[in-house]
Amino acid sequence: MIKRGVVLFLVLFFAIVILSNNVLANGISIISNNIVINKTYGTDTHFVLSIKNDEPFNFTNVTLENNNYIEFSKIPKLLSGETRNISVLVKANEDFSGNIKIYGFINASLGKSDNPYDIDITYESGPSKCDFSIIEGDKIIWKNLAVGDAYNVDLKAIGATSPFQQIPAGGSTEPQLFDVATTLYYTALFPQRPYTTFNCKLEIKNDYGYINLPKYDAILNINIDVQYPETSLETYFLNSNYTMEFYETKEDIFSIKNIGTKIAKDIHLSSDWITFSQNNFDLEPGQSKNIGYVIDPIIHNSTETDKTYTKKITITGNFNTIEKNIRVFIKYAEFVTEQQNNTAVFKDWLCANFPEFCEPQIIYKYIDNDEAEFNVSYTENQVKSLYDLFFNFLDAQAIKDKQSVESGDSIDKRLLKIETSTNSTSDDIANIDERIDTANGAWMFAAWIVGMVVSGIILFFLIMKYKDKYRSNIYSRYG
Repeated sequence: MIKRGVVLFLVLFFAIVILSNNVLANGISIISNNIVINKTYGTDTHFVLSIKNDEPFNFTNVTLENNNYIEFSKIPKLLSGETRNISVLVKANEDFSGNIKIYGFINASLGKSDNPYDIDITYESGPSKCDFSIIEGDKIIWKNLAVGDAYNVDLKAIGATSPFQQIPAGGSTEPQLFDVATTLYYTALFPQRPYTTFNCKLEIKNDYGYINLPKYDAILNINIDVQYPETSLETYFLNSNYTMEFYETKEDIFSIKNIGTKIAKDIHLSSDWITFSQNNFDLEPGQSKNIGYVIDPIIHNSTETDKTYTKKITITGNFNTIEKNIRVFIKYAEFVTEQQNNTAVFKDWLCANFPEFCEPQIIYKYIDNDEAEFNVSYTENQVKSLYDLFFNFLDAQAIKDKQSVESGDSIDKRLLKIETSTNSTSDDIANIDERIDTANGAWMFAAWIVGMVVSGIILFFLIMKYKDKYRSNIYSRYG
């Protein structure tokens, strides 16, 4: 019983080992991956790469995918379990960090898959498996996950006039059989959304002969650092000393020239307070370039003014590092409060545009009718005091003006009330005038009647008087 148990244990152990090897086998593997290479620009460099076939079958025509960085000769056959050391040429003349695929071909009869492949299609991302390979005889179920009447999808071979599949929104197809080995380049598009298309490739491989299966490929991780041969540069600066207000910027220019025999690569300029019109550029031997730069001081308070700062321009690349000191003197300035801001702004503007006005000067003044003159000296601080007095007066005057405006508004309101009252009174007076005019008319008419009556009476008495006199004359004449 013990021997039988030991034998059974050993059989199970070796079976597990064999199965484990089959499960863990992963095609072509790379021994000591993550390659770091330093090479000199323009020269060839080689390194040795070890690869191994972990599968129970052979690989043929093992090679690298197309790239601009490394290459090695194609391996006609890599036997099962074989480890091969390969001489790899580094041809890159620029830095590279990334992955490069190593692949081979196998001679096999794989047969079709028992289960169909599901490929989901969304409006945002297109097919879930865009570049995909299957074996002839395999099937695919296409599923449109988009929702809405305007999101039907067509699958159409590039160059074809009609789609080979039309899938409604939210729908799916019956399993589609692909039984002919070919490469199908197709477009997934939404007809109602003509600007949303996805170009994909479906490769249907033979189920026999030499084929490549991506799951057996190896991925090489490599970092190439290209070193450039040293050259020499020279620079010429028009100026290296500047005097500035803290709020100013200064623009200037310098030239840089490659006086060596090799190319100057990735010339990098750096500094504090200083920005450059160009950076990270190349210069061929004998080539020169003018570089503009701007000095923009960063000053936070008055204690940082009235000082000279040294700012270093550093130039690096495949040459001896160049350093140039730029000296910047920041004139004295007072950082004022908000209430004093108007004074400071006016003073800065005046001094910037008329510097002679802010320097100590001699002025002349006449007193009354005296023809004598006398000299007065004043300093910038004294001028500032005058500015402060002037603007304090303006601020006080602004307050008075505001009060006057408010008082004027009040007076206007009162005048408006008086005017309204006056208008009402004027209306009343007009009514009285109208009544008086009416009354005057009545009195004048009455006076006219009385006058007419009186005149009639007087006229009657005159007539009667002259009549009696006339009779007396007649009587006396003929009496």
